[in-house]
Amino acid sequence: MRKFITYFLSLMMIVFFVVGCSEESSTEPDGNGTNNPPSYIGPGGVFDGVLVAIFTASVIDIPGIGPQAVQIGTATAFFYSGSNNVNAGTVSVDGEDMTYNSGIYIYTPDALNPTGLSFGNPSWNVAGGNGIPAFNYTTSNGMPSITSFQNSSTTVDVSSDYTLGLGTASVNLSDSLYFGVYGPSGNLYITKARSQGSSHTFTAAEMATVGKGAGYVQIAAYRFQEFMTGGKNFAFVNEGVLTQAVTLQ
Repeated sequence: MRKFITYFLSLMMIVFFVVGCSEESSTEPDGNGTNNPPSYIGPGGVFDGVLVAIFTASVIDIPGIGPQAVQIGTATAFFYSGSNNVNAGTVSVDGEDMTYNSGIYIYTPDALNPTGLSFGNPSWNVAGGNGIPAFNYTTSNGMPSITSFQNSSTTVDVSSDYTLGLGTASVNLSDSLYFGVYGPSGNLYITKARSQGSSHTFTAAEMATVGKGAGYVQIAAYRFQEFMTGGKNFAFVNEGVLTQAVTLQ
C-alpha cells in the first residue's frame, strides 16, 4: 500500500507525478515553473487502489459565441502491491475498458466518442490480479460538474489580490473544493471543505510568485468514498474540474 497520489490532467493529455496532500487548507507556491494544472487533489490516506472519475472542462473562446466550457468525461485508476504499481487485470468504468500503461489505467475519449463518458454514478469493474481482488463497485456520490468561473476574464493582474470562484457548478455533489493558479515562475493552490465557501482569494504577495506570461487558473470539486473488499482498501473519487488559460500581467 502507498500514500495517496495526486494526478495531473490537461484537456489533451495526462501528465502524472506524485504529490502528498491532505484535506487541510494550505496555500503553497511551489516555484517549479510548470504550466500543467492539477485536476485532482485528494485526502491523505493509504490505499491498495485509487479509482478516479473526472468531468474535465476547459474554457474555449469560440468566435461569434464567446467563452464556452467544453466538458469531457474521463477516468484513471492505479493499484498497488507493496510499494509497486501492479496490473489488476481488465478494469472498466461504465462498461468502457481502460488502457493500462506503465502502472496506470486511463480511459480517454476517441473519435467515435469525443466527449467521453457521461457518468451518473460511476460503475467500476476490476477483474483482479497480482494481489488485487476482483470486484464491482458503483459509487453513490454523483458527479460534480463545473462549467463556469465567477470571473471569466482571461487576464489576471499579479500585482493585486485575485479571487478565484465558481460560477455554475453542482458543488452540492462534492465535499471539497480545490483552487489553483499556475504561472511561468510558480504555482499557488489550496484545498478547502465545501462548507468554507465557493471562492478563494490569493493575496497580491502570493500572486507575485507566479510570474508574468501564459498561465492557467483552475477549480476542482471532488468527493471521496472508500470501499474495502478481500482485505484491501480502495478509494473512489468523483471529480469535476474546470481549467482556463489566462495571461498573467
